[in-house]
Amino acid sequence: MTENKITEITSAENVSDNSEAAIPAEEKKRQRRKLHEVTALNDIKYRGPFSYRHFRIFAWITMAMAQAGFFLSIATEIETELVGQVSWLIRLLSALGGLTLPFFLIASFAVILNAKNGYKKLIILYSLSFLGCIVAFFVVYNHYILGIFHILIQDASEATSYADQILSVVSKNGFIAFNIFVDLLQFTLFTFFINYHPTKRFKGKKIIFFRLFALLPVLYEIFSFTLKMLAATNNIVLSVYVYPILTTKSPTMFILFLGLAFFIKIRERIYRKRNKTLTEYKAFLKTNVNSWHFSVYTSVSIVLSVILDFALWVVVAAFIAVSNGGGQEVMLEAFITANGLGFGDSLGLLIIIPFVLLFSYTKTYKDDTFDKFIPFGGVALIAAVYVEGAFRILQLFA
Repeated sequence: MTENKITEITSAENVSDNSEAAIPAEEKKRQRRKLHEVTALNDIKYRGPFSYRHFRIFAWITMAMAQAGFFLSIATEIETELVGQVSWLIRLLSALGGLTLPFFLIASFAVILNAKNGYKKLIILYSLSFLGCIVAFFVVYNHYILGIFHILIQDASEATSYADQILSVVSKNGFIAFNIFVDLLQFTLFTFFINYHPTKRFKGKKIIFFRLFALLPVLYEIFSFTLKMLAATNNIVLSVYVYPILTTKSPTMFILFLGLAFFIKIRERIYRKRNKTLTEYKAFLKTNVNSWHFSVYTSVSIVLSVILDFALWVVVAAFIAVSNGGGQEVMLEAFITANGLGFGDSLGLLIIIPFVLLFSYTKTYKDDTFDKFIPFGGVALIAAVYVEGAFRILQLFA
């Protein structure tokens, strides 16, 4: 009896050994592999088909869609019978337009993680674009909008008043936030101050002072949101000239991309705790494994941010309603106001998740000449939308 039990136990052990032996050694090694063990030699083969180049193209296309939706909304204000026909299209274009900033920012992360001077290029690009957008707005407003009203109304102050009233009607919330380069510069600077390692200054313990500069974009976000909140609740009247410096997205979007910036930093700390150098970590950043992890992390973060955005929409709306005395009509208006501040609009972000899972920041190009023409193509596309949109609006008046 005892001999039979021993035989059974021995047989079970042999089966277990044979099962483990049946698993290829390479597969077992892959299952046990940790971050610091990943190298170019044992990297995974999967690399998404979309690169930073594709995401930049998608960003410009969705930006043009947002402008098309803007002109359609103006058309419905002029011809109210169009509301039933194109309201669904306006919502769709608005949702797709909301993907512009995420597409641009994820593409920016790809440039940062691959290029040695990625931060420098992006900071210069977005700074010039930010300033260029401000200058363009001032030219359009002062030369064209005010110019037209000055022709129609001889009194300069009255013409300015009419122009401001029209912009106020268009904004509906006391402001128009359109300069996405504010957000792009903001996020890039935060990522720079959190993750960059200075080579000349701020070495050793002084690095803490460099990291503290990351608070500047955060303070700017708070300042901009406060202005928009006060304007939306009719506590202040914002000057038209403030519009170009306002952030375009809600704090929820800001939190989402702060999380992406910290993803890089947290990974660096985990990696270097395994007695790895910064040079080795930079090599690890270029692996397909980390690229895939980044895509998954981003997708999960988007889902969580959508849930948070909805919760904040309810909380902010309730706060505004209580501040205005409550009531059913006040509550409905409060939800509209909270939505105007950027809350409750992030559901469309879920559309971008399949694109993110097919994205790989490790995909680069030897010749980046084509990249330089993408902004020109994007601007030309948006200009075409504006020309066609203005033409269609004028037809409604004819």
